[in-house]
Order: sequence, then structure tokens, then C-alpha cells
Amino acid sequence: MLSVSDIVLPLPQLYIDELKATPQNPMFHAEGNVYNHTVMVLEQFLTHADKFGLDEAEKEVMYWACVLHDIGKPEVTRKVNGRWSSRGHERAGLHIARNILLQHPEISAHQRKRIMDLVKWHQIPLRWGLKGEGLSTYQWLATWTDIRLLAIFFYFDIHGRICVDKEKVCGLANDLIHNIVPKIESSIGTFEEIQQGYNNSCYSKKDALWNTLCNKEYRLLEKILKIDMKEVQPPNGECVITIGPPKAGKTAYVQQHFPEHKYLKMEDFGVNLDQTPEEPLDVVTVKYALSFHMNRQNKLVLDGTNLLATNREKIATFFRESGYAVRYCIFEPSLDAMFQANLTSPNPHTEAQLKEAFELLDFPHPWEAHHLEIIAA
Repeated sequence: MLSVSDIVLPLPQLYIDELKATPQNPMFHAEGNVYNHTVMVLEQFLTHADKFGLDEAEKEVMYWACVLHDIGKPEVTRKVNGRWSSRGHERAGLHIARNILLQHPEISAHQRKRIMDLVKWHQIPLRWGLKGEGLSTYQWLATWTDIRLLAIFFYFDIHGRICVDKEKVCGLANDLIHNIVPKIESSIGTFEEIQQGYNNSCYSKKDALWNTLCNKEYRLLEKILKIDMKEVQPPNGECVITIGPPKAGKTAYVQQHFPEHKYLKMEDFGVNLDQTPEEPLDVVTVKYALSFHMNRQNKLVLDGTNLLATNREKIATFFRESGYAVRYCIFEPSLDAMFQANLTSPNPHTEAQLKEAFELLDFPHPWEAHHLEIIAA
């Protein structure tokens, strides 16, 4: 087995220093600080990757997931009731992981998304395994992310720690890999098959699949995925919705690629879409404003900056219920690219505003829109 001292994390020194300075609860991480754990997880991957039949693209995903999965712990680790806790470190690490990955142009947008998924969901197998969640819950997750890769990563993560319940949690990893994942892939397919099936479906079937998830009717997933549905009626129009922080090039992109669409910024007619979570969306006002333009033009672009997920879902649902095709364009600029664009902007933001907006970016479910594309700056 490789020596831990031989492994070097491909991270800026600042992050390495922070990982080394972040302690962990010795009951579940007796290996010490977060840096030690990260190196041990990476060691598990480098030593045992081949036994899981990972292809080269999957190995790249797994390598970076091992490196970045706990990158958010220094930001949230606190002592609670005398014990170290890092609650919320997955979400806290997303923006850090994204910015690090964007410094590596050799990593494609598709690969970056797969890595980010493992960072986002990596604690779920442990939590759900300890709770004894049922198969239908894992089926829901399997529409979000590649559950096979998540299970394999769980194996590396669990074996890369020293904990009091090691035998129990290792058993959970084995059960997920050898029992739950095969059942899911047998019933609804692999993640790539699920997403390919959705992307190749007609609009009616896409709406049926999305409604199944929204209504938590997971038992219908397998049936609908296998149905060969025909289009009952073509869409009445299309709405393109931009997702991403300011200074990401959203406006220029949609005006270039969708010149025949009516360009809308909801703020221009008094509707603020970028509200705080405590500020509910005025759905009636939004629908009225959108309907005014839908009656005059059946191709629309809705340009929003960091549209909150709950508000975005309501708007997308309104368009779907109105018979429109919904297309998401997700923009992933690095912080440096945002800062650079801000220098020449006629309406510049403060550095703090840009950082906050960058940290808010999160990916929707791949079925929330009929079409979804990622655009890197």
C-alpha cells in the first residue's frame, strides 16, 4: 500500500494549511485533522480503484472527489457540546471545489458536474444507511446523480477513516455497492441510461417523469421510463432561463444564440426574482407579467441572476403547465473571470457581492427543465 507521506494533494497551499488546521471528532475521525483524512481517502482510491472497474473518465472524477469532498470543513467546523462538528460542510465546499476545478481547463464541464455531485451528496449514503432508508429514496437520488459512483466513493471515504463503528459503516458501504445499486440499475437503469432516456424523450414523457418526482410517486418511475410515449401536442413556445452569477456573460450569450427570442429581465417591470429565502415569490404578479409577453411572443429569454431554486422551479412549472418547452442555460464562471469582467462593466458589483453570488450557484435537478446545458466562461 502507498505511504500517506507519498501523496501530495493538488491544492493551493492555503487550502492545505486550512485542512491541516481543522480538527475532527476523534470518535469518527481518529486519524486526526481533515488533511490526514483526505489523504487517507485518496490513498484508498489509488490502491483499490481497479477492483471497481472504473474507466479513465470515472477515475478522474473519483480522484478529484477524494481531494475535494471535505474542502468545506474548515469553513464550518465548530465545537458543539464539547465535540467537533462540521455540519453543512458538503454545501460549504461546493463553491470552493467549483473554483478550484475551474482552474483546470483540462476538466470538462461534464466531468466537473460529476465531481461536484459527489462533493454535494457524499454524506448521504452514511446518513441514509444509518436510518435504513428504503429503496424508493435511493431511486429518487439515482435521478439526481450517479449512485454507483457515489457508492464507490462512500467505500473510499469510510475506509479512509479510523472510527469506533468501522465494521458497521463498512457494512453499509458494501450493502450499497452490492445490493442497493444493482437493484436500482436493474429497475430503472444506470445514471447515464436514465438521463439519456430522459433527453431522448418527447416533451409529454419528460413532463410525466418530472411530475412523478415532484409528486414522490417513485414506483411509477420504472414504468414511465420504459413507456414509448408519442408527442400529443408540440410545445406552444420556448422559454430560455439563465442560471448563474453576475458577470458570467449570460446576457451576451443568450442575445447571440437566441436572437429570435424576446429578451426579458423581470426586474424591468417591477418583479424581483433574486429574493432572499425569507421573501416569498409573488407568483400571481410573475405569472401576469409573463403572460403579457407570452401573448405577444412565443419565444422568450428570462435572464435572471442567481434565481433562487424555489422561485426558479415555480417559474419553470408555470411555463411547463402553459405548454412551453423550458431550456436552462447554466453559466459557471470562475471568480477570477467574474472579477475581470467586473472591471470593465458599466454597472460593477463589489467584490463581496460577486463572492456571495458565486457561492449561491447550485445545479438544478436534470429534469427540472426539458433541456439543460452548462456554459463555462
